[in-house]
Amino acid sequence: MDHSRFHWLEKLQVQLATAAALIVVYFTVWPLVRPWDPHGPVTFLAGGGYAQLAAFAAVVWALAAACAVLTTRARPEGSLLAAVVGAGGISLRSPQVRSLLWREGDHLRVLFAQFLVEVLLLAAVLVGAIVIVSVVRIVVARVRPQWMWRSPLSRRKADRGASPGQSLLEAFPVLRLFLVAPTLREGQKDAAGALPRGGRDRRALNLPRLGLTLLVNEVLAIALILMLLRSGERGQILFALFAAFAVSAFAAQQLYPTRLGIAVWACPMLTALLFYAYGAFTSIDSSPNAWSDVPYFLRALPVDWLTAGVGGALAGSWGSVRVHEFRHLSGQDAAESQG
Repeated sequence: MDHSRFHWLEKLQVQLATAAALIVVYFTVWPLVRPWDPHGPVTFLAGGGYAQLAAFAAVVWALAAACAVLTTRARPEGSLLAAVVGAGGISLRSPQVRSLLWREGDHLRVLFAQFLVEVLLLAAVLVGAIVIVSVVRIVVARVRPQWMWRSPLSRRKADRGASPGQSLLEAFPVLRLFLVAPTLREGQKDAAGALPRGGRDRRALNLPRLGLTLLVNEVLAIALILMLLRSGERGQILFALFAAFAVSAFAAQQLYPTRLGIAVWACPMLTALLFYAYGAFTSIDSSPNAWSDVPYFLRALPVDWLTAGVGGALAGSWGSVRVHEFRHLSGQDAAESQG
């Protein structure tokens, strides 16, 4: 199959799965996580409870499993993208945070500390979704290998001996953080199993490059959020988070590509922790109008950083990988035609 058509079909599959997940969540899942206050925002520690958090986690994990099955012809990042953005239907239905800020105006530091803890809990939900997507795709690859996505780059390598399941593990291993870490100092070994002087494993993670990737991603994302967030309206907040992290992830992966995509996807949660920590340390509880002075970047809900923030980071990273791949394949085609 021509790689341009392959990329088009992959994009179409992810887009359809995302739209379907978003519609289902928006119209049917809302009663499971709806706050007791009809004017209150979706928060699980400050205005909700652990039952709502468990329901939300179950929704995200169910979406992860369903999207992993529906997007087997797409790369794994696309499956996770569809699930996370689909869960954004809850963010779209949530009221503004204004009423919660007014109610907790005398305890804003405690409120932002609760938001900080909630972000950590939602990060665990994200990790669970990553594991579910990985496991489902591995199972499908073993049962129906012909259904699975395989990198167009690997399709051009003759007799590599890699099965679709192995290709998937290369692209999206469940324990990538743990599998890569032991190879950081490992190089190519000779026949006796020793490392030659200056030897380096090509699979090893490039830590300086990863640091540059995360630095560019984080700085650009924060700058874009501060520039784009001009009101506390829900649509404005969700757009700013999605656009900021999509652009920053794409730019960072283009400038300094890294194998550890999960680190780029985690940047929105790290940014949320930084913002809420700032709010917890700088809020003035004694002021009668403290709630109205809360900056716009602190009015994003913890769930927004998962749905819109991580969704944008996944979209940017996914798009960047596709651009790198398309550019490489186009260069190969040009070289073959000239040869």
